[in-house]
Amino acid sequence: MENLTLCLTILITGFAVVFSVLILLIIIIKLYGTIVTKALNYADTRRARKAISSEKSAAPVAASAPTNPEPENNISHEPDTQIVAVIAAAVDSIYGADNVRITGIKKRKTSDSRPAWGMAGIFENTKPF
Repeated sequence: MENLTLCLTILITGFAVVFSVLILLIIIIKLYGTIVTKALNYADTRRARKAISSEKSAAPVAASAPTNPEPENNISHEPDTQIVAVIAAAVDSIYGADNVRITGIKKRKTSDSRPAWGMAGIFENTKPF
């Protein structure tokens, strides 16, 4: 009987310690999450306030500018002829057919944060043996 009470005491103590440590870890993780969230929100509000204050300080300078300024950026939506030549050479080297015709060139919109060559390097260096 003495061994049974000792085993039950150790079992209950073990459960109590394990669950109390788990509850403590949950509290620590939740506290850390709230601290990080508040810090990020604070940084965003500071950044927004700084942008608003810089817009307010730049407003008098913009008012003295001419009312009809010339557009400064002459962005053309047509691809450069050298870029078209490089793309055509790449298509020709891949397909090797004389009857390939490029009908349009569009910039691909991706959600990737890395450029295509960076992703190609990652795939090349991390592929299985």
